[in-house]
Amino acid sequence: MKIREINKNSEIIKYLSLGTSMPVWRSLREFIKYDFEIFNPKLLLLLENGYPSGIVLIFIQKNILYFGYFKVMNDREEKIDFLINQINQYARKYQCNLIRGPINIPVIIYGWGFMESGSQDSLCSTKPVNSKGYLIRFLDNNYKITSRHLTWETFPARYFDPMDLQKYSYKDYRYFNPLSRNEFLELKKDFIMLQHKNLPDSAQITPNSSQMVENYFDFIMKFGHLSMVFFVEYIPDNKNVACGAFIPDPFRKDEKGNNDSFCIYSWVVDKAHRRKGLLNLMYGNTILQIWEKGMRNCFGTIAESNYNSTMAAKRLYGEKTRSHVILEKKV
Repeated sequence: MKIREINKNSEIIKYLSLGTSMPVWRSLREFIKYDFEIFNPKLLLLLENGYPSGIVLIFIQKNILYFGYFKVMNDREEKIDFLINQINQYARKYQCNLIRGPINIPVIIYGWGFMESGSQDSLCSTKPVNSKGYLIRFLDNNYKITSRHLTWETFPARYFDPMDLQKYSYKDYRYFNPLSRNEFLELKKDFIMLQHKNLPDSAQITPNSSQMVENYFDFIMKFGHLSMVFFVEYIPDNKNVACGAFIPDPFRKDEKGNNDSFCIYSWVVDKAHRRKGLLNLMYGNTILQIWEKGMRNCFGTIAESNYNSTMAAKRLYGEKTRSHVILEKKV
């Protein structure tokens, strides 16, 4: 067995399907290329008798080596160990102090983590599928689980008008969607700052995620709807205090071939405005709009350590269906 290193993005994409159970459609390549241009990844192509037998994608940010799309033919242990050793060698070569993964950029499509036993393995965006042997081999090679992310799903999504909720008063708040890409770009700074200041570390999967915001928005516009991006303004201060985005699942479709599923990907409320029902305001107003467009099946992923979001997931999403873990190793 030997390794061929590939650095050209267009060539990397040719082999990417070897590392994921999800399709790598031509319609998705513009979003893959966008993230690749930011992170400048390398593909380590495992060759056996001259033929491709596995891959892993690596990229480096701030002395951390990230890996993703880790898969070998027939899930053979000796090949898994060989690729793990290659990751370790590259981390030492580039003087990294930590290895983290799997992170499959762009994560809005291909997700993160190794799937744990007992998880559903049906096709779902952002939810990688793998045999249990991968996690076992990494743990045996002294990698540690640093976070666990649980997926909750409900079909159909819970539907309600937040203005019917008597528990909260929204007279000081205004929910709205950007009306165009240009308007979103004017709001992008607020979107990034609210996420950065209020999301826990466990929810910030991708390094430099602020650089991918426009890519995420364009992905939503191509496969979803403008109403899937939203803000909440605090009227007395004329200030945005909450925001979020639902991500369409391009792989799940109804009988007419239309996308019918979405991921509650990211939403956040400024600390000073929590416990005022703003999650209900965002979810309810958004679901009223996208329900009419046929998007009625919902899933969301929450870090196991995030208790408040887990409680919200139980109320809104329904059934826990999958579990994925992120690993780290000190170099």
